[in-house]
Amino acid sequence: MRGELAALKRLEATAESPPLWVGTIRVESVLKGPAALGVALLALPSPAGPRSSTDLGYREGQRGLWFLRVRHPEGSGLYLADHPQLFVPQSKADRIRELEKAIAAAGS
Repeated sequence: MRGELAALKRLEATAESPPLWVGTIRVESVLKGPAALGVALLALPSPAGPRSSTDLGYREGQRGLWFLRVRHPEGSGLYLADHPQLFVPQSKADRIRELEKAIAAAGS
């Protein structure tokens, strides 16, 4: 999907569980998946917690092509983009066009 990370928010679930950080992606277009998707909720690692060198950091305003995968358990409504290949920034417009063409060709 093409979209912009519009907001980051910390959500408190319960006193026993750690807070959940969620990013809201404003969806501009969907290449594969539910076409009526207007927003996608992206589960993020806590910026305050311990970090691994493999953790990705996203910031508000990032725009580009997102390849999201469902965060388990199924039906949680949250997605992950936890690998560098799952987000292509808008600044790489040529690469985005290549990927969009490949996705469209695979769907035909």
